[in-house]
Amino acid sequence: MSEEINKSRIAKEILEHLHAHTYIPDQMALFVYLIWLDEKIYFYEDEKFCEIIKDLRSMDAGDEFTYTKEEIIEMLTPYITPIG
Repeated sequence: MSEEINKSRIAKEILEHLHAHTYIPDQMALFVYLIWLDEKIYFYEDEKFCEIIKDLRSMDAGDEFTYTKEEIIEMLTPYITPIG
């Protein structure tokens, strides 16, 4: 599977989780961290995508590293590619 398709799938997975659960930054950070590990995102060539995921997985480091639900949606929406 191509990196572009994987990025879209991962962005959708994170956004679906965000919409399906009460937004708690620490829990979202853990969820994203597990995706980071499982998908080996640290190998992706898209530095901006990697940086976004690194930032999201680090939200449990303190309030100054926390994003709002709306900011997360704004960061990940450009990576969603339409089907077809």
